[in-house]
Amino acid sequence: METFGGELKKLREEREVSLEILAQRAGTSPAHCREVEEGRVIPTPMEAFLLLRALGFPPSEVLEILGSRRHEEP
Repeated sequence: METFGGELKKLREEREVSLEILAQRAGTSPAHCREVEEGRVIPTPMEAFLLLRALGFPPSEVLEILGSRRHEEP
């Protein structure tokens, strides 16, 4: 199973969004986004929500993504 950070990076790159733009849209720093993508920081549920929203996912799809990840974890 891919980590949230790995999945976030894949989605960000698919949408051709830079770390700087992602951070600006999510209200955080590029360094923090990088740490999340690298798995050095586990985002809170709210941070994960904001990061996915910053990539343009509608709220219903964000909740679906986060919900499916919750059910996959031990």
